[in-house]
Amino acid sequence: MIEPEYYRVWFEVIDHSKKKYGWPIPSYIEQYLSAVLANYTDKPDWQPESTWAETLLQLQSAQAAKILGDQALFAAVIFPNMLNRKGISEQYFHSIGRSSYNRATQINAELFGTMSQHFSYLAHCLQQCVRDNPQIEWHKQ
Repeated sequence: MIEPEYYRVWFEVIDHSKKKYGWPIPSYIEQYLSAVLANYTDKPDWQPESTWAETLLQLQSAQAAKILGDQALFAAVIFPNMLNRKGISEQYFHSIGRSSYNRATQINAELFGTMSQHFSYLAHCLQQCVRDNPQIEWHKQ
């Protein structure tokens, strides 16, 4: 379950940055991004059980694809350099996220089609939100 306070804070952070930078992010996308980030805030086991690539290749449902897309978005925004020590750039998460959300279009074609098509742009916008808000401490890890 999404903690309402986390959702509120993420929504305010995203909305403030959206207005500040003039990002053309539709409100339904802004709400979804806030929900994803709120859902994974303080969640200890947020990464896939297998490797990212294995999980992508073994997706069995649109719901599983949505979850992997959400995890990739969280990683791309909060821990973009997480796999650098293995020689893997943040673009890896972008690729996983785009592919996953594309497979999740069976759930909601408009939402997940947009998330897939604009994954990198949205991730970079959210990274800017994190940089603009030093109270979000994950970014330093």
